[in-house]
Amino acid sequence: MIRGFEKRGYVLGRNLAFKRRGARGRFDLLPGLLDELVASKVDLIVALGYPAAFTAKTRTTLPVVASDTGDPVSTGLVENLARPNGHVTGVSDMTIELSPKRLQLLKELLPTLRRVAIIWNTADAGTVVRYQTSDAAAQTLGMAIGTGAA
Repeated sequence: MIRGFEKRGYVLGRNLAFKRRGARGRFDLLPGLLDELVASKVDLIVALGYPAAFTAKTRTTLPVVASDTGDPVSTGLVENLARPNGHVTGVSDMTIELSPKRLQLLKELLPTLRRVAIIWNTADAGTVVRYQTSDAAAQTLGMAIGTGAA
């Protein structure tokens, strides 16, 4: 990522700085961490995961680049992928389209496959959508999803 910035004239330590904050799985810490970043006068928030992206979207007007959020449209982070509107943009993993394809590929590789386990976090709306999409796809493929929901 740094090389991409350098190609555009940004040099770490001269005109570019990164301030990293991590909640270590404690979503209740995200508002305070975001407040710290805003108070330090950052120009942009990079949010990894739906909880961080949602916190940044709802608690600041700074530009937010989000990644690893599941389907940002169905979770309400953005209006649509082509024109997200608001102050959130980023990368979508296209959960709705790819989750069924992943299961279909597994079924083609292992035709006798009947049960698949998914470990997911029920507090993360991005992974909830991913689970729901996978569960529906599994049913159409004659498979069952076992969960390790937490």
